[in-house]
Amino acid sequence: MSDPVAPADSDSDHAWTRRQSIALILLFAGFFALIGRGDFFTSDEAGAFNTGLVFIQKRTLAVAPGENVHQGPDGRHYACREFLPTVATIPFTAIGFVPVILLREVKPPVGGGKAGGANWAIFTNITLFGPLSIAFLLWLVHAYARQDGGSPGDALWVTLAAGLTTPLLVYSKTMFPQNLEAIALMAMLLLAARWRQSGSGIAALALGLATAVGVMSRPIFPPVLLAPCYLLLAGQRSWRERVVALVLFAIPVALAGGLVGGWNHIRWGSPFDFGRHRDEETFTTPLYEGLYGLLASPGKGLLIYAPALLVPLMLLRSLWQRGRAEVIFVLAASFAYLGLYGCWYDWQGGLAWGPRFLIALIAPWLALLPRAFSTSPIGAARLLLLIAAISGFSVQLPGVLLDPKWMIFSDGDAFDPSRSYVVTLAHVLFESGPDDLWLWDPTPSVRILKQGIACAFLACVAWGTFALARRAATPGETVGILIIPALAVAVEIGSFLVR
Repeated sequence: MSDPVAPADSDSDHAWTRRQSIALILLFAGFFALIGRGDFFTSDEAGAFNTGLVFIQKRTLAVAPGENVHQGPDGRHYACREFLPTVATIPFTAIGFVPVILLREVKPPVGGGKAGGANWAIFTNITLFGPLSIAFLLWLVHAYARQDGGSPGDALWVTLAAGLTTPLLVYSKTMFPQNLEAIALMAMLLLAARWRQSGSGIAALALGLATAVGVMSRPIFPPVLLAPCYLLLAGQRSWRERVVALVLFAIPVALAGGLVGGWNHIRWGSPFDFGRHRDEETFTTPLYEGLYGLLASPGKGLLIYAPALLVPLMLLRSLWQRGRAEVIFVLAASFAYLGLYGCWYDWQGGLAWGPRFLIALIAPWLALLPRAFSTSPIGAARLLLLIAAISGFSVQLPGVLLDPKWMIFSDGDAFDPSRSYVVTLAHVLFESGPDDLWLWDPTPSVRILKQGIACAFLACVAWGTFALARRAATPGETVGILIIPALAVAVEIGSFLVR
């Protein structure tokens, strides 16, 4: 059965299918799960998880006092975490109860250097939420690249660049709300383009649902709403179609706003109180400082951590010539993010790999790139992407392989090249080797269990590889598909060598 959201291919032998969509998601998700951390990184993850856990156990949102936990007007304490990231932990937590029932006293395959290890509920959340969310995001990148006229090979290579050579690779190890925010923004780009092509009310409603995901994920997301509204109004559609589309778009967005307002009211007594109660949580950073820090500083600059983004910026004219509306969408979203977070007191995002608050911009920019491949000199754009991708993959390795404990952050570090996480962690990696893969944890008591779980993830990688490779249209596409299983096998072999 053809994928209902993919354009028909002129060659039915190579038309994208729902089976291939599932295969692509499982291919990435299986690999990301193998390189996972298995334990929390920051209080952002713990706050969402703890709230979801007490809701399951006690039907309350109140948690114990801790970091980023504040007292509400009812005297109880609540984590200042967003609605959707918290709700998303609940099904994974429920899955985590299954091995507790079946295996009783057997602990999950994390421990060793981890402080206190993790329980099964934590392990399943970290090991499934991040990989699945980033894998789905990459499928959206691939779907948009194909819809935008890119060849299957170009779509695949751009997707690989996004997933393996940018901070998205590191964020597949986390439960940060930015994962959901990135999905929302990429889905908005994809669905807005589909509405412009079809004028379908279903497409407008779907665009509203995607935007609702962003609204429920981050309180600072609403300014981005102007971008999809522009795309609904632009183009050749009649005013009646545009008005109907705007109404359908607004319905799920309004419902999402209501849910967030209710969520805030329950905890803090006001729908407009997001729990940011510390005095320093304000927009007080000079914009020039925040912009430089977010984009080009050695410690947090997006272009340092994701050099692949330099390619669409260098080819912006080609992207513009192939269609202005989508480029305007991505530019508008980028300006909204930069303008807001550039002034935020903690624009660095704290203990995070790269500029955490700009992670959502990576996928849309790279998804536009295949349209430049057909208008630039032969091979030039692809060569630029290859060079940037190799550099970017090297940058991500320390972030993937090393525990966040090595990231010690203080004011001013972002502007000091010698304190950059890339430099610091690369030195530690060279001196001490990897220490942040649950699969490589040398705890003896869980080796058999660990390899059993690893085999399940490897099976996902193997099936995804087979399903995609057998339908590959070119040798280049086949080579791209084989990169993921090659890396997965390398990780599995490494788990035996560290013993």
